Amino acid sequence: MALYRRGPVFWWKSRLRLSSVPSHHTMVRISLRTASPQQARSRAAELDLAKDAMMEQMPILQRNVKAEDMPGLYKRAFERELDRVIMAQFHEPGRVEDHLAFNCHYARYFTLLATEPRLLDGSLESYEELRLRGLSEGDADALTALACRHKRQLPISRGSDITG
Repeated sequence: MALYRRGPVFWWKSRLRLSSVPSHHTMVRISLRTASPQQARSRAAELDLAKDAMMEQMPILQRNVKAEDMPGLYKRAFERELDRVIMAQFHEPGRVEDHLAFNCHYARYFTLLATEPRLLDGSLESYEELRLRGLSEGDADALTALACRHKRQLPISRGSDITG
């Protein structure tokens, strides 16, 4: 995902390979219409998913659409997808309970990461120890899933200043 700031607004860009020649590509850039980094990442991720889905349809489109029309077609499709994502973000009720549970799992994850990182190796043994410590099956499962997710991708980037 290529996300960058241009003035106060975040933009998304992506290379589209519209031909079978690897060196031929078209760059698509779209304003995400937000200054919020969180919203921008969410919208960019949605556009990346849409791009993957569109690229799967590429062989069908190439038979029915002229090559010079493809960049414009994709740009319009991404703009429509972005509009759909923005409307979904505005109309989503927020799922407060899900967000609360998610935040609680991360709070517990960071506490264990600081105090007992061995419990966060994602293994069955660490899962069972979490259960023995009184965590519910769902909570232990969620912590194990977070541990597996963050084995290779740290939850906080190395350059972050979390002290404020």
